[in-house]
Amino acid sequence: MDAYKDYVVLCAKIKDLEAEKKMLKNTIVRAMNDNNEQKITTEDFILSKSDRVKVTYDEKGLQAFLFDKGLDVQLFTSVTLDMSKVEYLVANGDISPEELMKYAKVTEYVTLTAKEQR
Repeated sequence: MDAYKDYVVLCAKIKDLEAEKKMLKNTIVRAMNDNNEQKITTEDFILSKSDRVKVTYDEKGLQAFLFDKGLDVQLFTSVTLDMSKVEYLVANGDISPEELMKYAKVTEYVTLTAKEQR
């Protein structure tokens, strides 16, 4: 069936285009950083760069830590750890931000958004 072959060929093209897009993004972000720019506007398009940080936690380690602190872990969990309630512990002073960060993984990343001008 030609659809199978067309699909495989299309997937390969998309993979190549994604790699090219990533290289172009890195080049543009580097140039924007060098020029201390967050947005580039032309007659045809707008490019906006956003520097972002993502934090994820070692939930099993954090649960063990909360248990060792004498806290009832069931208050902070359902099927998974309820991070908003754990963060409340920090706000309430029950645990320190430093203690929480032992179980955090911080990932920095940059997004680049392109929009056509209307």
